Amino acid sequence: MTRRLSILSLLLTCCIVECSIVWGAENSAYQRWSRLSSEKLMQMGDHWRCTVDRPDSALICYTIVANRYYEQDLSEDDIKRSIEATNSIGLLYLDDFYDFPKSYSYLLQAKELAQKHHFDYFIPSIQMSMLLVDGYRSSLSSQSLDLNLVKNFKSAFGNAVKNKNWYAVQNTFF
Repeated sequence: MTRRLSILSLLLTCCIVECSIVWGAENSAYQRWSRLSSEKLMQMGDHWRCTVDRPDSALICYTIVANRYYEQDLSEDDIKRSIEATNSIGLLYLDDFYDFPKSYSYLLQAKELAQKHHFDYFIPSIQMSMLLVDGYRSSLSSQSLDLNLVKNFKSAFGNAVKNKNWYAVQNTFF
């Protein structure tokens, strides 16, 4: 009986040590990523999202960049990357996690930040993504085509052409 308790005690101790090592490694990785530049994190997020199909890792990268918006003394590039990251989070929730309310919330936040800081170039792409969320919602709730949605797509298309956002124009057709 004593031998069994000793073995169980040893196994429990090993499990606790292993958990603390794993937690410490994850924590240090997050801290390490937080020290990376926003540009590098966006590249890593795009790679994990598009190439490797690891949306959870991409979400961490985008979240770190998006949260930098709330730091003081941001450059224009930092604000721009935070808007891009917030938009990317919205797209992740749309395309990978299928959480339409969260997706719309992040996309709306990205649109408001872009408008606030006069990054008009981003607005058509964000609008298109928001319309996709609306399209998914309406297609799930009814069988008919929402004509308001078509009107809004046309408006967003015109806005994309006006801002010479060819990425958004191209995405209209997909």
